[in-house]
Amino acid sequence: MKYRMLKALGMEHWKAKELACSRKGYWRMAKVLNQIFSKKIIAKLGYISMLDYYLVVCEN
Repeated sequence: MKYRMLKALGMEHWKAKELACSRKGYWRMAKVLNQIFSKKIIAKLGYISMLDYYLVVCEN
């Protein structure tokens, strides 16, 4: 399931397989996953970036 999700996000086969088969948890892999997720993907999932959120909160 992890592999299919990573491939759907546009990751190369070898890298998706490496990450999907890793025994490390999501927390340890967050640094790697941060490189994959762009602002477009985050927006497509319905979220806003932390910077945009911060700017909205600080303006009010």
